[in-house]
Amino acid sequence: LKPTSTFGRPGRLALAKQAPAPPCRRRRAVAMGTQKMNSKGQPVADRNIRFRKRILNGVSVLMQKAKRNAFTGEVSMRDFNGYPDFLLVDIAMRPKGILTGGLNELMADKYLFKPVPLLYRTWIYHSMVREGAVLVGKHDESGLLKHVLSEFCIDAPTVAGRTSPLVYYVPLALGTCLTGNPFLVIITLGVLAFMLTIAKATNFPSSYRKGRVASLPLRLLYFVVVLAFLDFSNFAAILGFFLTVVIALVDFIQGDVSAFLSYKLHCSYQVLKALEGRLYVCYRQGAMAWEDIFGERGAVAEEVSSLAVWEKRHHLIADIGDLLVELRPLSADDWEALRERYLINPDPIPYLAIDAFDLDPSSGSRHSAAVSKILSLSRKEEGDDSNADMVLEDF
Repeated sequence: LKPTSTFGRPGRLALAKQAPAPPCRRRRAVAMGTQKMNSKGQPVADRNIRFRKRILNGVSVLMQKAKRNAFTGEVSMRDFNGYPDFLLVDIAMRPKGILTGGLNELMADKYLFKPVPLLYRTWIYHSMVREGAVLVGKHDESGLLKHVLSEFCIDAPTVAGRTSPLVYYVPLALGTCLTGNPFLVIITLGVLAFMLTIAKATNFPSSYRKGRVASLPLRLLYFVVVLAFLDFSNFAAILGFFLTVVIALVDFIQGDVSAFLSYKLHCSYQVLKALEGRLYVCYRQGAMAWEDIFGERGAVAEEVSSLAVWEKRHHLIADIGDLLVELRPLSADDWEALRERYLINPDPIPYLAIDAFDLDPSSGSRHSAAVSKILSLSRKEEGDDSNADMVLEDF
């Protein structure tokens, strides 16, 4: 025992031996799967990260709920009734039916992915269904989805100048009021009305990229008119014209110039393989600078993709309840973020289970869940494993 106070005053006595680990450190050890200490400083048995399994209530859950804002260009989804909240996607059928394991074991798992929503492509998908799009020719059950993947759009995480000029011209109109020029204010209101019409008329998958191009001549003409009305007679007029000119230039740079520079990020996908659970191995056409700008996306294992070499232009895309997402392997930073979340909030981490691959050792293979069920039914009916392939072929 030794005193813990200073300045010669009597204080509390503290144990000189090692103090027990605080609760946050104990949870950190639980999450990392390392050796832990109990409240008495004694080692205890290892524990695993806790997960909560989520399952979709139906195949079509979010259809026609993706909406694009005609002004900000953002795609949002509302009314998530029946759609679960999850942070991970597990595409394997586990032997025990649940996901368990320590951090090191989970990091080596090839069937755990991070979902990255493809919101613009989901909006195109929902819009085509809403409009009753019909494909001409012979197509399978995934024909419409393959057509959506072949559409030309930007899936990279960037704004790419897809906002309407109204986002900038509404505060610009307030600046024109300071100029004290009623003719300029009337002209500005007319320009706003015209831009509103264009924004509403081009808020469709086939024309949303043409909104800024359609209003560019009018905005250039308006800028010339503003320069013709310049007035430096008083401070309010100077401030009003300064705001008007600056906001117009900001709109041109962040809107038109950004859209021009981001055009190289447009891409489409060619479906190479269609897997169980509405999973698609795709090859990206376009967006050559994606990885150079936004970093690597990880490589999917051969056991999942059936590809000997996973190139940087390969993508694993899933249709999860009518929400198109790209499934990416979790990096070390992703697992660190999950670990920190688990330390702060010890509630189980929610994950979505898609039984596309069977990992049950008793099955002796890694077929998909649907194939495994068919094989099991054939064994029950025939009582002989040799007839399994014939029954599956007939099916």
